[in-house]
Amino acid sequence: AADPVDPRQYPRVNNLALIEPDARINRVRGAFEWVPVAEQQVRFQAGLAEYEDDDNEQVFAYAHYQLPILDSEAGKWTVLRPNLYYEHFADSTAAYYSPDVFFAVGLAAHTIRQDPVNRLELEINPVLLFEHGEVTTDSEPVELGLHLVLDYTRQLGNRWAVGAAGFVYGETTDYWLWCTTAQCSYKF
Repeated sequence: AADPVDPRQYPRVNNLALIEPDARINRVRGAFEWVPVAEQQVRFQAGLAEYEDDDNEQVFAYAHYQLPILDSEAGKWTVLRPNLYYEHFADSTAAYYSPDVFFAVGLAAHTIRQDPVNRLELEINPVLLFEHGEVTTDSEPVELGLHLVLDYTRQLGNRWAVGAAGFVYGETTDYWLWCTTAQCSYKF
């Protein structure tokens, strides 16, 4: 099984040879959510991480405000989500992505459509990326990025469901990350 705090499992690794075999990440984070009215949401999350292989420290924070853009009804939900992400590393290293300052500003559109048989979720989040101090890139200080999530599930009778999902992230620096999953479930 994959260790969820093993930095070698993360796509931000640039050079696996520079990371010690027993390296770990110790992380603490907290979150605050406020729902002023139905379907609106304010979320703030912040935390600290310590990378044990080189005694590096990371500070990170995320915030969004969610507001509905279409009238919701049973099985139909669409929101816009302006969002901000910030991270800072004490030391920049060639082993993994560790900028002095990284800041992303995005505007996500997120929708869920569901009927008794089908469920479709789609999220698209174009972002402006600002970074400074990354030792492995010679990119411009401002880049464009995009993340896309697609999740589809189909109910087969009362007990079975099958589905597939995908995630894509890309930047104008030609960095791409993607994954796909498939699922089959049975309700006892």
